[in-house]
Amino acid sequence: MRERISYYENLKNMGKVLLSGNFWNQALNFIIVYVSSDTELEQIIDNDPAVRNNLFELVRAMPF
Repeated sequence: MRERISYYENLKNMGKVLLSGNFWNQALNFIIVYVSSDTELEQIIDNDPAVRNNLFELVRAMPF
């Protein structure tokens, strides 16, 4: 989905995406983002084009 790729490329250029990729030997992917609050994380997730269009489902968000 081009819109999703562009969305995360933009966030990467803003310094928000630290790392992204696929889990080894699985069709699952991950995105590590730098946020200043839970609200900012919720906004990023809610604005993800694939989540918004019910193509992807958030499985887990965890701080570290």
